Amino acid sequence: MANEYITSSELKATLTLTSETYADADIAVAIEAASRALDKACGRRFWLDDVAATRYYERENNRLVVIDDLVTLTSVKTDPDGTGTYSGTWTENTDFVFHPLNASADSVPYTMIERLPAASNVLPSGPRRIQVIGIFGWADIPPQIIEATSVMSTRFLKRMREAPFGIAGMGYDGGAVLVPKVDPDMMTLISGLVRSPPGSHGMGLV
Repeated sequence: MANEYITSSELKATLTLTSETYADADIAVAIEAASRALDKACGRRFWLDDVAATRYYERENNRLVVIDDLVTLTSVKTDPDGTGTYSGTWTENTDFVFHPLNASADSVPYTMIERLPAASNVLPSGPRRIQVIGIFGWADIPPQIIEATSVMSTRFLKRMREAPFGIAGMGYDGGAVLVPKVDPDMMTLISGLVRSPPGSHGMGLV
């Protein structure tokens, strides 16, 4: 399951290579590398699970749990006694709410659980004490990620085919011209999508 953020056909159209096949293998490698590099740079991934997955979390404090990007919830349960038995069942809008509050309307996933003051359950402290089952990821790939994948894939492809050692050519004085390590346009595109991973106690957002 590759989960790339653009297709080879889309990148070839951008590069005016639609009718060419000589670079197809390198294009595929560049797109996959760019997609995974963006996952790492953003601290999250932008493709959606096919089926519900089970994930475990540790609370940030007695009212907040930072979770991986979640689109569809199946259940939230807790292990009150630390026995590995998730006997504490939580009900949305009774025991907890998700954040961002308007995630669905804004086409973004949920990233946090907040315990409501009137909840009868408490958030236990310790690793793997909170269990969340659902569909994780993003329902739709953000347009910034699509564009950033195209930018980064193009850069990777150019480096593979023209500058395999990081040298794009020779300057007027005979010196090597190096490929820049950071694309400022790419950094601008992803700046609003970067988050720290759950469990880092950074509130999940940067």
